[in-house]
Amino acid sequence: TACQSQCYTLMAAGFDVLCCAPTGSGKTLAFLAPVLSSFVQRREKDSTPCTHAVVLAPSRELAAQTARVLKSLAAGASVKVRVDTGVKDDEKRANAS
Repeated sequence: TACQSQCYTLMAAGFDVLCCAPTGSGKTLAFLAPVLSSFVQRREKDSTPCTHAVVLAPSRELAAQTARVLKSLAAGASVKVRVDTGVKDDEKRANAS
């Protein structure tokens, strides 16, 4: 998409990018692809495990969506993806009742 092609080059070059676009325009992939590419390039030079990126999302739903896209994009790349909503399991159960 236009969003992806315009953002990728800048992000891959190390620039910060702010992208405002409608739902379904590819924003999630636009920022995850350069992050994953950078991770793979770094791993080729140094295989020491480390935290490469922390992605903050304004809602649990968006965090889960972002994790799903990254897991799909990173299939076969031995990348660990973790979603942390800041809610303890006991709090989740109490709120679900």
